[in-house]
Amino acid sequence: GVEPERLEAALRSHLDALAAEPPAADEFERARRGRLTAHFAESQRIGDRADQLALFTTFFDDPHAAFDEASRYERLGVNDLQSFAADHLRAERSAVVTVVPASPAGASS
Repeated sequence: GVEPERLEAALRSHLDALAAEPPAADEFERARRGRLTAHFAESQRIGDRADQLALFTTFFDDPHAAFDEASRYERLGVNDLQSFAADHLRAERSAVVTVVPASPAGASS
């Protein structure tokens, strides 16, 4: 396993780097295509489509927004991602929760 503090430091390092500088265009495009592929695959399954409609209804009071999600991904650029990271993913706006699984019954600690 990995110590939680080490994992947290690595994640924080990546988020701070993203806030300071946008990702490479090819890296961003690969991630965006992957997300769009997943989105379209999910929209083919009726249960996932129902979940998306429920999500957009619950959180945004707009079930129709689920149908516009792909176009929102297509409009984003590397600078949008950097700006979001700088505005919303700063260390002072984060919370860390560490979950330690219980030992199985009868196991020694």
